[in-house]
Amino acid sequence: MAGINDMINARMPDEVELFADSIPVFVEEAMAEMHWSNRMENDLEILEKSIIADMVALALIMPSMSHYKKSIKKAKGEGAGEAEFLDNKLEWLQQIQSKLENSIAYKKTVLLVSVGVGAPMVLIESV
Repeated sequence: MAGINDMINARMPDEVELFADSIPVFVEEAMAEMHWSNRMENDLEILEKSIIADMVALALIMPSMSHYKKSIKKAKGEGAGEAEFLDNKLEWLQQIQSKLENSIAYKKTVLLVSVGVGAPMVLIESV
């Protein structure tokens, strides 16, 4: 079974390499946001691990964009080819950001439905 780190790496391998030291912090924050701080990774279902991986990948976007923007400024002084590559990387990050946001929203909905909202279902009869 794939682990959270494997899933994060599958989503954003370059960014994981750049910010490897931050991954445990992002995982901890995502687990807390989902109210799973007291659970171990082995206790999580695949969908739960997947949403954590999406949340961490989304959290990696901001530092990644900052990194690439700084690199663009440097590259424009050195060579346009490198700056063009970095511009494409920033565009890709913006696209993946939207996809991750949609994926997280969808998975939260699926998890909410599968777990239930804790309220009993009541049938109301119309007269």
